[in-house]
Amino acid sequence: MGGVFSDSLSLGVWMVLPITVSVVALIFAESRKKAITSGLFIAAGLAGGYVIVQWLVRFILPPLGRGGQLLFHSHIVALDIGWPFSAILAFGTVIGVLAFPVGLATNAIMLITRVTRTLDIDLWNFWHIAFVGLIVTLVTGSILEGLIAESGVMAITLFLADISQPVVRKYFGYDALSFPALVSLPYFVLAVILKQFFSTQTFFSDSSLPLKTFIEKRIQAFSSENFVVIGFIATIVVGVIGGIGIEQSVFIGIAGASTIIILPRVVALVVEGMHPVVDALSPLMQKHVGQHKLHMGMDSALLVGDPVNIMASSLLVPVTFLLAIILPGNHTFPLFDIPTIPFIIALMVPVFDGNLFYTVIGGIVAMVPTLYISTAMAPIYTVATKLAGVHLPGDGVMLTSLVDGGNPIVWVIKELAQLRVVGFVIALGVILVFLGVIRERLTINES
Repeated sequence: MGGVFSDSLSLGVWMVLPITVSVVALIFAESRKKAITSGLFIAAGLAGGYVIVQWLVRFILPPLGRGGQLLFHSHIVALDIGWPFSAILAFGTVIGVLAFPVGLATNAIMLITRVTRTLDIDLWNFWHIAFVGLIVTLVTGSILEGLIAESGVMAITLFLADISQPVVRKYFGYDALSFPALVSLPYFVLAVILKQFFSTQTFFSDSSLPLKTFIEKRIQAFSSENFVVIGFIATIVVGVIGGIGIEQSVFIGIAGASTIIILPRVVALVVEGMHPVVDALSPLMQKHVGQHKLHMGMDSALLVGDPVNIMASSLLVPVTFLLAIILPGNHTFPLFDIPTIPFIIALMVPVFDGNLFYTVIGGIVAMVPTLYISTAMAPIYTVATKLAGVHLPGDGVMLTSLVDGGNPIVWVIKELAQLRVVGFVIALGVILVFLGVIRERLTINES
């Protein structure tokens, strides 16, 4: 397994993707200057993120690991290191960089054959696809299965984006947009199931809770800064309870809160570096897909500013910490993906028509499997970090992430990949046929 991947990682996370994007930009972009600077921006973002993570693992995670072990009364703890590192990890491999041609080719084929209306122009979020390819390649030792997984998860994402689009259009008014965001889509499916359940229960069906006016009046009290503050306070509390002392708890709280703010902004350089490629490839794909009505695939960041989302996410932060402590068998200590909770529930809000009560209950239900899955994914995630040259903070301490380490779709694909190539392809085919039938029925109903 290590032999398959060590060669991919040996180039360094700040070299593989920048070189690839610069070459593509030189071919398709109009400006050679932009092609060169795009690679440099990406290199700066990935290298900066990698340095921050190395500092984080060396100085911040060891005391948190010891505190988590005491808090969970277990010698095993899986520290949530956050989605930026997952993206850096994925894009630092050859299989990860191949997510771009594989994803774009899959999208183009599905558009040409008219089985999707979504043109995914959010190339940065191809890191989700790359991460799936990384995990499957590590689990199976087969780059072929990694590529199959990347194509399969891209197709699943596009189908679910199409299926969720009518709900998004009705609630948000986005007629020409869809959201092929892997961080949000599995919870959209969960919300649909929960909504059916709520409608059959008297307690839930009678709980309309007209809180939208209340939320809108107090929207200024809830913002992204709340997640930093709550994370800072929770880290101090966990440190004190875990027995690492007030002074050290305050230090790691400040350092952790700083990382929550800085790391996504460093990774934003990568997004900026990809703009020339996105600008060049999007019109090219639109020209050749042969469809009149397309939905532009966007990041679910466009959805997280909804008042219901902000209020529900603020409530779910302390609840997630509590769930992590009380759930039997969970070893995941939520840390740096806490600010992604609004993205996790972004597509749940429109399913529940902005009902705060439903959204909070749905979010609580969603975080339970997310914590368990991130715990189950921790061993393979830790193997990936070791291959990337990141040294673990101590015995019994593993690394994981709520995004995408706790993502149900990622976990299902990882499990299916162990059926080997033929069984894996058949299983993916069954899932895609099922989703395709649902999408087709929705299309017929719309027309």
